Amino acid sequence: MAELPSIAEGSAAPGRYGADPSQLTLGEVTIAAAWNAQGDPAHASFVESVTRAFGVPLPLAANTTTRAAGST
Repeated sequence: MAELPSIAEGSAAPGRYGADPSQLTLGEVTIAAAWNAQGDPAHASFVESVTRAFGVPLPLAANTTTRAAGST
């Protein structure tokens, strides 16, 4: 089986993988900590426990975030 060429081959600055005519640059972001809390937001004890544990109000709508004191 033939080996695929590296996407970095033949690249010429400025980006990590070479010049990009689209002017779009993607980069990596390191997340210090990430948590996934799953439960029923209709249960007040669940919501209170998560809020207390993480210090951030629990987002009640799917695929959303909340923010408090430097945390998201």
